[in-house]
Amino acid sequence: MEIFCRWSNLYLEAFSLFWLLERNYKFRWDTPWLKSVKYLLALLSIGLFRLDPSTEYFSTPNFTLYFSVLAVGGLLFCLLLCGNLACKGLTAIVLINVLIEIHLFIGTQLYSNLPSHSQLIYLLLTKGMLAVVLFLMVRFPIHAEYTLPRNYYFLMFLAIVVTLTIRFTTLFLRLDALNNLWLLVLYLALYCTYSKLLQDYGRKVYFELANNQLSMQINSWKDIETMYRELRELRHDLKNHMLYMQALLDQRDYEALSAYFSQLNDPRLLLKQVMQTGCPVLDAVLNTKSAQCSMKGIPVDMKVLLSQKVELPAEDLCAILCNLIDNAVEASEHLPVKDIRVEVKAAKGCLWIKVSNRYPCDPREKNPELATTKENPEQHGIGIQIVRDLAKKHEGQFRFTFEDGHVIAGVTLPMGASDASVLAS
Repeated sequence: MEIFCRWSNLYLEAFSLFWLLERNYKFRWDTPWLKSVKYLLALLSIGLFRLDPSTEYFSTPNFTLYFSVLAVGGLLFCLLLCGNLACKGLTAIVLINVLIEIHLFIGTQLYSNLPSHSQLIYLLLTKGMLAVVLFLMVRFPIHAEYTLPRNYYFLMFLAIVVTLTIRFTTLFLRLDALNNLWLLVLYLALYCTYSKLLQDYGRKVYFELANNQLSMQINSWKDIETMYRELRELRHDLKNHMLYMQALLDQRDYEALSAYFSQLNDPRLLLKQVMQTGCPVLDAVLNTKSAQCSMKGIPVDMKVLLSQKVELPAEDLCAILCNLIDNAVEASEHLPVKDIRVEVKAAKGCLWIKVSNRYPCDPREKNPELATTKENPEQHGIGIQIVRDLAKKHEGQFRFTFEDGHVIAGVTLPMGASDASVLAS
C-alpha cells in the first residue's frame, strides 16, 4: 500500500504538469499519438525516480532528481504545444515550484507532526492542494496572442528569476512550514498577476484592431452603397444615352460618337446587378463582392431567400458578410479549381448566413485556431473572431466545418418576425 501510494503520488504530479500545459496551450497538430505523449512522459518521469522504501521521502537525493527530470520533460513538452515559448516555460516553472512547496509544507513539517499518518493521508493532502492550484492556473492562463512589448518579456524574465532565487534561498535556509505556505501563495500571486496583465494587454490590442477593422468595413460599406446608388442612376439614364448615340450614328458623326462612347466607358458598369433582395445592405455587399470575384476569375453562386425583413444593424450584417466572403476569396485565389457559394436565408425569426469555398483539406488540421497565415499576424487574422463576437452579441451561433472538399462557415442569428417575402438567386 505504501509503495502504491508513493508511485500514485509521483504519477499524479507528473501528469498534472503535462495536463496543465496541454490544457492551456494545446498541441500544434491534433494527432492521436500526441494525445498520449503526456501519459508517456509522466510514466517516464516516475520511472527515472527509483523509490527506496527503506529511506525517508525527503532524505533521498532522488527527490531532487525527480523534479529535475520533471522540469526538463516539461520544458521539452512545451515545444510540442502552441503559444509563446516564454509563457509556456513560465507556466511549467511556476507549477514545479508550487509542487515543491506543497511537499515541503505538508511533508517536512505538517505531515510529520500528525499523531498518526500514512502514505494515503499524504497523497490526499498533497493532491488536494494541487487540485486547487491547477484550478487557479487554468482559470488564469498565461497567453500572448500578439507580439508583446519588451517590457512584458522583462517582467516575465524577472518573475522567473525571482521565483528561482526564492526557491534556492528557501532550500538553503530550510524554512518552516508556514514560510513554505506563504511562498506557495506568492508563486500563485505572481502567476495570476502576470496573467491578468497579459489578458488586459490582449484585450487592448484586440479592441484597437477590431475598432480599426470595423471602421474600415463601415467606410467600405458606405462606399459600396454610394457606388451602388450611382450605378443604378447610371443605368437609369442608359436609355437616353442610347438614343443620343443612335442619333450620332444616323448623322454619321463617328468622331463625336467615339468621344461620347469613351465617356460612357465607366468601370462601374462591370458591376452586374445580380441580386435584388429588397435589403439595401445585402444588395450592395453581394453585388460588389460578386463583381470582385468576377474580376479575379472566381465563380461565385449566391442564393438569397428572405421570407421576412432582415432586422439587424447594417454595419453588423456588412461586417459578417464581408469577413466571411473575403476569407473565402483569399483561400480560393491560389487554387486550381475555384468555387464559392453564398447562401442567405431569413425565416421563422432567424437569419442564416453560409459561405463555403473549395479547399483541398480541413484547414484546422494544421491551424486549429484558424489563425491568419499572413505576414505580420498581429495586424491581421481577427476577421473570424469578429464574426464570432458579432454572433455572440446577437445571441447567435458561429459554425466552421469541412464537408465534401468545401470549407463551410455559417452564422445563425435570431431576429424578430415579419411578413415580408422576397426570393432572389
